[in-house]
Amino acid sequence: MAGVGFRLTKYFTEKDFYKNVKGSIYSIIISSGPWLLSVISIAILGVFAKRSLNNHDLFVFKSIISYSFAFSLIFFGLIELPLTRYLADKLFVNDMSSFRNVYLIIGAIFFVVGGFLSFFFYSFFDWGIDLVLLCVSLLVSILLTWHSMIFLSAAKHFHQIVLSFLVGTISSIVFGLVLGFYFGLIGYVAGFTLGQIIQVVLLARNLFYEFPGYDYVVYDVFDYFVRFRMMVLVGFFYYLGIWVDKFLFWFSDVGTHVEGLFYTSQNYDTAVFLSYLSIVPSLAVFLVNVETSFYIKYSYFFRAIQKKNDLKFLESAGNDIILSFQNAFASLIRIQAFISILLWVFASEVIEYLLLPQTLTPIFRYGLVGSFFQVLFLVLNIALLYFKEVRSVFLNYFFFFLTNGLFTLLTLKFSPDLKYYGFGYMLSAALTFFISFYYLNKTLKHLNYITFMRQPVNQAIEAKLG
Repeated sequence: MAGVGFRLTKYFTEKDFYKNVKGSIYSIIISSGPWLLSVISIAILGVFAKRSLNNHDLFVFKSIISYSFAFSLIFFGLIELPLTRYLADKLFVNDMSSFRNVYLIIGAIFFVVGGFLSFFFYSFFDWGIDLVLLCVSLLVSILLTWHSMIFLSAAKHFHQIVLSFLVGTISSIVFGLVLGFYFGLIGYVAGFTLGQIIQVVLLARNLFYEFPGYDYVVYDVFDYFVRFRMMVLVGFFYYLGIWVDKFLFWFSDVGTHVEGLFYTSQNYDTAVFLSYLSIVPSLAVFLVNVETSFYIKYSYFFRAIQKKNDLKFLESAGNDIILSFQNAFASLIRIQAFISILLWVFASEVIEYLLLPQTLTPIFRYGLVGSFFQVLFLVLNIALLYFKEVRSVFLNYFFFFLTNGLFTLLTLKFSPDLKYYGFGYMLSAALTFFISFYYLNKTLKHLNYITFMRQPVNQAIEAKLG
């Protein structure tokens, strides 16, 4: 997202309150738009749906959306990083002619495979074909939203991206309210889905406008899924790690069966999702400040290598990378720590203000600490990916998935009440942060060695000597 980040920095170069606020709004929507605005839509629709839907249908509506986001992210994780690497390589040589074609090819795969899998999933429900097709359309549209954002991270016209999200959100709310009033559950699902489809269409329009391309078919993107096989698992285990604790709570004794294959754990889901909102400012800061400042020094270092500067110059450039990242990361920690501590202290008041039971307070507090560490280890692993430390990132994310699942199971087994729910997620995120910090620190300490010993000529020499 560094491409958009550079364009957003112009809103923060001057001490202009209006421009700063405008830039902050743009940053938040671009960095967190799909899920943040969907949470807002669901919250608004949920308030009005209580008047026209019974509790069962309300739970079904929320479950449809939750499951759609969960499975779309896990599925999307399989292609996210190889596709991102492909686009990055094309941007590096200033060749964007294949963007349209690749967007349509991967989009078609999402449409077919995502549609088939979701249709198979909903075939276990005793629903009419109309509601099933709406749910399938919702999952596919969310998949295509994630897909579009990879391409649009390099877009110049970020205002159009923000506008697309706002129009999609407003459409989901308006259509959901109108159709829900007349048709009940199926109306709410149809309205929300229609808004998401409009959002995808607008994002696709922006992409086609941004990258004109040429009318020819290329399949070289699939080579990246073979060359960078581990990247497929990196994204998969990251998103699976995010959701594994929710899955375990849903299907545990404390979970509630809603209908068909739908299970939920209302207390845990509500508290943890609320805690996720606390990291929205940090994601915006990362977009505008951390990644952009780091990328400047990063690209400077590798340009110096291309120009064959001497070792002393390269060591200085490498030290600049470390210093730049340390300063930006420390700034991110200060901002997120302030927000997390503030919400932790006033957690009880926040829960009370939202008219939620006070039993959610400890879960919310554990979630705040877990989210704090999660956003930090996310940034550390993105930095590791810049240095092609894919194996380290895979180990970090696999560790997150494994420990989040294991600690959550232990929490469910040995905690008889809500008192320690969320502790497993918090501990897993904290340990993943420290392990990620270790790997990044090791990489930065040996930056020159790692950079040069990875070159093909050195690898060939090592192979001969071996």
